[in-house]
Amino acid sequence: MKTQLIKINLVMLVLFLEVLSVNLIGAVKSGGPFIRTDTADDIVGEWMDDEKSKRIKITKSGTVYEGTITNAAKTELIGKKIITNLVYADGAYTGKIYLPKRDTYLDCTATMKDKNTLVLKGSAGFVSKETTWTRLK
Repeated sequence: MKTQLIKINLVMLVLFLEVLSVNLIGAVKSGGPFIRTDTADDIVGEWMDDEKSKRIKITKSGTVYEGTITNAAKTELIGKKIITNLVYADGAYTGKIYLPKRDTYLDCTATMKDKNTLVLKGSAGFVSKETTWTRLK
């Protein structure tokens, strides 16, 4: 009886490992979740906010990234550097983001959900706000 249970457990283990290896090989071949294909420069480009009220152009300056407003309902914001000192590490960026309502810069994190979706999060202490931006073609 014990021998039969051991054989059954071994067969189940072998099947599990086969399924796991097939899934891992498929993920590797497709560039799936186990392979990071993003680079720090993926953030460079022109972006529109989810309200379609602002556009920013993110550029690289040395080793940091900066974002300048290129189009906005409030014309006085056009040309304003809204994102500064973004540094890339471990799949995310950290830096500063300008908050026009308070005329101040806040801590900022930026992450790329995919090649065409950027999530910016500004934080001041325990308060934070997140906005989603879409890459313009």
